[in-house]
Amino acid sequence: IGTPRAAMRQPSSLADRLNGAPASPSLLSQGVIPAARSQDLEIGIAAEYNSLLEKILRDHAKFQANYFKAASETEKKEVIGDAREYLIRTLTQSIFPAWYGTPWSFNGHTEVPKKDSIACGYFITTTLEHLGFKLNRYSMARQPSENIIKNLVSNPDVLTRFSNEPIESFVKKIKEMGEGVYLVGLDIHVGFVVNINGSVIFTHSSYYPPRRVLSEGPFTVNPLRDSNYRVAGTLFDDGMVKKWLTGEKFRLEYDFFKGKK
Repeated sequence: IGTPRAAMRQPSSLADRLNGAPASPSLLSQGVIPAARSQDLEIGIAAEYNSLLEKILRDHAKFQANYFKAASETEKKEVIGDAREYLIRTLTQSIFPAWYGTPWSFNGHTEVPKKDSIACGYFITTTLEHLGFKLNRYSMARQPSENIIKNLVSNPDVLTRFSNEPIESFVKKIKEMGEGVYLVGLDIHVGFVVNINGSVIFTHSSYYPPRRVLSEGPFTVNPLRDSNYRVAGTLFDDGMVKKWLTGEKFRLEYDFFKGKK
């Protein structure tokens, strides 16, 4: 990561910018698990994932340095734009593939891909924490899906809601909202919706068979298609990226359990 202005281009779309560094196949992302003892495989996956997290830490530090040494608001906006592209690319091309195949369970909260299990809310908070955002992944993940979204987006009053609308209408609206990553709450579920290059993909820890972390189209048999209620919030807007750059922690301002025994 160099000086933001030196690295800037003018590609035609978000997809062009994100596709500059395709991920390589690895133990984490291969669909077929190599023949190996289970313990050895877990050690290898953990080591590979730790290497990814260490790289994210190094990149994060460089972005923070560029942001704090920016001499003007224009330069800061350039850093924010570069950081946003980095966050989306790293989440969708590196972190998501690492988690594919990790089993789902209602109370799962593993921090290591393919080891133990992870619930839908914990998949959201764990991957964002591993991306470098400061949050309490436990208390955040326990919230109803709409509260998770409200606690993460910069303007919780501006969410898009869909009630009893067909999935076709939802996908059309997401495309109209623009390219990027959205956090979508459902009747009893939560997941990421990625809209890049004209394709809308749902990435989540699914309680539908085969009950694992996966990315799939919106029209398959999945909770996104079948839910009667959907609420969507945009991730990685300027306010959220600024928190990543400054190290500000997300507060649990919307807490369903506050005051409850």
